[in-house]
Amino acid sequence: MGVLTSASQVEIKKAFKAKAKLLHPDVNKSPHAHEDFLALYEAFGRLMSKNRKQVNYDSTPQFYTDAKKAARMKYNEWIHSDEYKKLLDITAVGDFFMSLLILSVVFVLPAIAGWKVGGGMKGAIGGLAIGVAAVVLLVRRNVLGQYLCPVKVAKAVFQLVKFETFIIFVLSLVNVVVFFRIGLFTLIYLPILLAAYGVSFLIIYFFIKPKTNKLLDVCRKITFATAIISLLLCLNFFVSNDNRTITYYFDRKVQEDTLLEFNHDELKNYSGVRFFFFIDTEHGKPIGVEYLLKKGLLGYSVVKNYKFVKLLP
Repeated sequence: MGVLTSASQVEIKKAFKAKAKLLHPDVNKSPHAHEDFLALYEAFGRLMSKNRKQVNYDSTPQFYTDAKKAARMKYNEWIHSDEYKKLLDITAVGDFFMSLLILSVVFVLPAIAGWKVGGGMKGAIGGLAIGVAAVVLLVRRNVLGQYLCPVKVAKAVFQLVKFETFIIFVLSLVNVVVFFRIGLFTLIYLPILLAAYGVSFLIIYFFIKPKTNKLLDVCRKITFATAIISLLLCLNFFVSNDNRTITYYFDRKVQEDTLLEFNHDELKNYSGVRFFFFIDTEHGKPIGVEYLLKKGLLGYSVVKNYKFVKLLP
């Protein structure tokens, strides 16, 4: 690689790009070109792992698989591949946000400590001043400078959103949010909702042509099948009308947890709208929950809002 083990990520990546241009088997006609390129790949992995103070990712099977795949590709094809871009650019995103987190901690902690020790606003202002000074010192000394370059971060983000695995990850998070925030607040029997997810997956699984990476293929199909149901849930939830309010009562004395059981078993089949992390009422008094319901586009009622109410004396 031609760099010190203490070299920064920027220096390591620059050296790797220069060496790879010389040693890649597509441009290097030496009989040992393949082995030399794999050795360069391994050296890059070891240096990056040491630089980031993490477990060596160069020891993982996927790393060697990527290295061998890169060696078999044409050089121009390789440098425009997702693997090459991921290898050199994606770490910038994590480093950027980690640096922001560090600066935030350095900035905020002195203010919190000042509030506690100094006994109020004056102490907090004093701590805040110390935090500002510490942040300025870190930035001026360029301690985190190589990780806070907006241009590099923007480039890394642009490359990141092009990866299918990133899209699957983000879409999976959206699906989880939709299920808990919208699916459970839709008055649809939970086993029916889960069955809909299953049917959607089976349709996609058998009608979409599989790809080579079986694990990624299954994850892709699960994610997009779930996304179809998420889209239907969102349409039903947001395109809704016919406002109505209804109140159901329960006895706090017999409630053992936050999954409410109403006095006449109302909403018995819809546990999502009966679950509350916190019940805002006085212990021992019968209370009710007032729901604001709307009729969804697909015919399923949705809970738009709710509030706890007390029985009139």
